[in-house]
Parts: sequence; C-alpha cells; structure tokens
Amino acid sequence: MPHRFAVLFPGQGAYYEGALSEIRKFYSEVDEVFSEIDEVTRLMLGSSVSDVIFESRKRDIQEMLTNHGDLLQAALYGIAVASYRIMEARGFQPAVLVGHSFGEIAALVCSGAFTVRQGAEIVCHRIHALKQLGNVNGRMAALNTDAEHAGHLVALLRNEYTVISVENHRKQVVISGLEEQISIIQKLSEAIKLRTTILDSPYPFHNPLLQPAVHYFSERMGSIQRHQASLRTPVYSPILGRYYTDDDKLTSCLAEHLIEPVQFPAAIQSLYAEGIRAFVECGAKDTLSNLVANILYNEGEVHVVPCLLPNPSEYESFQQALDNIEKLGGLQAMNQLPNEERLVELFWTTRGPEIQRYIREELKRFLHKQSASEKGQGAPQAAEHSSPSSDRSISSSNQSNPSNDHLIATATAMETATATATTTTTATNQSRAVPVSREQLLQDVIAIYASELEYPEEVFEEHVALEAELGVDSVKQTELMARVSQKFELPPLPANFRMSEVQTLGAIVDFIHAVLTEGAADNRGPSKEAPVFVTAASAPVVADTPVTVVTDAPATVATRDTLLRELVAIYAEALEYPEEVFTEDAALEAELGVDSVKQTELMARISEQYGLPERPLNFRLSDYPTLGKIADFVFQEQGKEAVLV
Repeated sequence: MPHRFAVLFPGQGAYYEGALSEIRKFYSEVDEVFSEIDEVTRLMLGSSVSDVIFESRKRDIQEMLTNHGDLLQAALYGIAVASYRIMEARGFQPAVLVGHSFGEIAALVCSGAFTVRQGAEIVCHRIHALKQLGNVNGRMAALNTDAEHAGHLVALLRNEYTVISVENHRKQVVISGLEEQISIIQKLSEAIKLRTTILDSPYPFHNPLLQPAVHYFSERMGSIQRHQASLRTPVYSPILGRYYTDDDKLTSCLAEHLIEPVQFPAAIQSLYAEGIRAFVECGAKDTLSNLVANILYNEGEVHVVPCLLPNPSEYESFQQALDNIEKLGGLQAMNQLPNEERLVELFWTTRGPEIQRYIREELKRFLHKQSASEKGQGAPQAAEHSSPSSDRSISSSNQSNPSNDHLIATATAMETATATATTTTTATNQSRAVPVSREQLLQDVIAIYASELEYPEEVFEEHVALEAELGVDSVKQTELMARVSQKFELPPLPANFRMSEVQTLGAIVDFIHAVLTEGAADNRGPSKEAPVFVTAASAPVVADTPVTVVTDAPATVATRDTLLRELVAIYAEALEYPEEVFTEDAALEAELGVDSVKQTELMARISEQYGLPERPLNFRLSDYPTLGKIADFVFQEQGKEAVLV
C-alpha cells in the first residue's frame, strides 16, 4: 500500500558549497526556477542568484553569509522549490507540505498559493523589511534541553523579549532576546552544565523584538495576491499549529511569522497521528530529516528521505531519494533518469575511483594467489621480464598464463572510458605524498563534523567529549569516521580499531594525522597506490604492483554456504575469535559481545568487499543480529548487484 507523504522545506542553514550545481546539468527544472528568481533579485537586490551560486568558484555558507547574505536567502528558497519541482514533474504527489520557519514561503509556493516569481518577491520584501528595522541588538542561542526546562530558565529573567523561539526536537530548543539577556542565560546554563550555543543569526527571529518589521513586511507585500484561491496541496504550519485555509490572508500570516514561535515537534506528531509515515526533505542537507527521526524515535514505522546531500555526490543522493520515494509508492510516473550518455559520464566521474580501488585490491589478491600456486608447482620464473623493483613477476606469455591476456584485453577495451576516473585517482594519490599539518587537519575535521551535525564550529574543542558532552552517539561517530576516512582517502581501519578509544576530536585528528604521515612516507618511494593500466603492448604486471582493470564481465555470485564460510572467516579475523564460535544462530551482541559500533564497521567492510549496492534507507542493523541473517542479506543483495553489472 502506498505511503502518505509529507514534504519538509528547511529554513536557515540549508546550504552547502555548490548546492544544485551537479543536478542542474541533468534536470531543466533547476534553471527554469532560478531564471524566474534571478529576474526578481536583479530588480530588487541588484544581483543574480545564479551568477553567485552556480559560477565555477563555489562558495561555502560562511562566505555567502559574509558577502552575499541577501542572495543566500533567495538561494535557500530556490533550492527548496527547484528540488520539489523535479520530483513533482515525475509524478510525486505528497499529502501535505510543511515549512520550517523561513521554509514556509517555499511550501506555499509549491502548494500553488503563489508563483515562483511571487515567492521570490516575498523573500526580497522580507529582506528589505528586516533591514528597515535596523539593529535591534538581539541574539539567538540553542539549548540542549527540552522546552519545559528552557522555559524555567527564560522565566527567571522576567523579560518579555526573552522567549523560546523554536522547538526543534525533544532535546533542542532555540531561545532569543536582547544580547545581554541571552548572555545571562548562557551563564546560567553553564552553571548547571547545560550546553548553550550562540547562533550566528543576523536577527532574533520569532521574537517580539521584530514587531516593527511585521508592519513593514506586510505593507511591502500589499500588492501580492494569491495565485490560486485553493491550495493544490495542503500546507501545515508549525507556527500556526494548523493547516492553512482558504480564508487565511497568507501575506499577513507570513509577516506575523517573524514574531511567532515555531513548534516543529507538535507539527510532526500531529501529522504522524493523521497517518503520515514518510517525510521527504526538499532542500540542502538533512537537518529536518534528523529532527523528524528524533521526534518520532519511539514510534513504529517512519521513513525519512533527504534529497540533497553533498556526499558521496549530490546526484547520487537525489537519485537515491527518487528511488526511495518510488519504493514507498510515491511516484506515479517513472521518468527519473536523465539521458544515458550523461549518466555514464557522471557514474565514472563519481564512482570510478572507488570501483578501481576495489578491482585493484581484488586483482592483487588473485595475482598473489596465482603466483603462490605457480611457485608451489615449481613453475619457472620469467627472468627476462623481471622488474628491478621486485623479485617476483608474472609472465605475459600466452602459453604460460593465458588468463592474463583476458585481463589485458578487458583493460584495453575500457581504458578510454575510465580515463577521467584514473586521472582523478592518480592525482589524489600523488597529493597524499605531502601530509597536511596537524593544525590544518584539525580545522578540516572540525568543519566536517560541524557541517554534518549542524553544530557551530566553536563547540568543537580538541578535548570536548563527542558523546558525553556533545551528544554524538556511537553510531553517528562511526558514520562520521567513515566520512572522514573517505575525505582523506585513509586505508581501511585496522581490525583492532575501537571507536571508543578516540572519543575527542583531538584524538581523532591524532589518529588521522598518524595514518597520513605514514602513508606519505610510503609514497616517497615507488608509488604503491598509483593505478597501472595494462595494454597488450605494455610490460608484464609485477605481482606487487596494484593494477587497475575494468571489466564488463558478469559478476559471479557465491552460493549461500560459501558466502557464510567467507563471512565467518572475515568476522573471526576482525574480532580475533576462533571461527567455531560463529554459528548461524549465535547472537553477535547478546552472546558474542560484538557491540553495535563494531557491527556497523564490519557491515561496511563486507559491503565494500562484496560490492553491495547502497543499503536501503530503512535498513536497521538490529534486524540482522546473527551471522546467518547477515549471510541471507548479503546473498540477496549480491545477487541484485550481479544482475546490474
């Protein structure tokens, strides 16, 4: 049975460097939306949004806030509307739209209440109304507590301008007020060990201090009328605490939003009670998806689908979102993919290096086994082809090793198709020859963690405990370590690595720096990583040299029994347990003491080894508590991958 969907439109902060730049190449809806927005911003702000966010030099959110703050607001609006228009054009028909704060403008536009152009005008009028207000000396701060406890703190000040502005989830609220009042709250919070983070916000939104701007904003929007009398799709407002009606004067509602609080948890719980089980986030990053998961953590079936994530690539994340929506019954007309030629180009650009690394490792294992087998049979070495950098070689003779010719032929056939990916990989490996300084590495890692967790960079001090002080659970830490490993191209984590041993950012940076320094020392000699393409005319491949070979031969799927034996060997080696303890039905955590973090690491390792497709959004490791269950999952997914090759 198809699920009922809610679409979530984020507000401030929903931006990353180069947002929409990648999928813009494949979906015409992006340029269609931004061409309308650009016409408005040129007239009302003096500049084009597209000229700033789509130019070759990408800008991060900090640069946008500092140098292009007004255009950033228009960009956030455009990103949300454009991503929704792409899905709408492919048959997506949600049951309800929900905007978080500033995101309500995009929600009303996508419901048909306003045109894209009218929405852009509303955004610009809002910008000018706030500027007309001038400096109100206000601030906003996030508290890691619930609304009840935050309310007690606010009540102590007995100040009408110190209020709870936003409830995000059960353990996070945002307060606002005059600067000196927020400073007092911060000191009180520190005294009771409650983490408080001052937000980089130009105004104290959702606060009575902005009352004069309500009048300015409403007056500026006086000429804007509803595009449609009735909304095409219902819109639920977390500020009003209800659905918009045909009787609402929408421009007046939007103006009042500047001073009214956002109650996001109540809105999500209300929609869940109505039967909404799938939430799709239309905007950059996954902030609202994480909020929904936190709000409904204790409920039954819940699906959250973020659409635009920068890693591993924007296009992949958007395609995955469309796939997940289709699986949940949300797409009526299937026309998701851009043309095949562009897809192939994008595939090799984004996934080529990863595929090459996998094939290189597999080929190295194969050649090593073959060499050992030949030695065991007393096969003579082909001295005339020996490389001076190694004492082992494999003959290129058709008679002595015909299987090598097959590898040579397939490599030659695919060399041109993978040239871009090879160049990228080679350049990356060469760049690792000089390790980054520890200080620079610390800043890079802080930026990654701050972006992924939606925390200000200031909270990430070297010695702050990620879980005990910042509330980053072990599973999220494992995901972040994987993200960092991918960013810095670290080798696989050692079998004895324990996430619990690197509980601060300083410890994580020390670990990464040590690995990079060791890798740089290796690279000062003959390269151990540089890919080598084999052609029919090239010299024979030395067994110690990694070789990049791309083949279009169908994948071979192991039987389940063989797969189980291989998994037992992997788990036994990684955990340093005897293989005998890994029976099909032995509970990994309850009986063998393998915690969830280590299980996550092992699942990532076997996914990479067997080339499994990306796990579905509703995948839960707790559903696979035994090796038998894991073998069933891998066997099933491996079969899917083989069909796709």
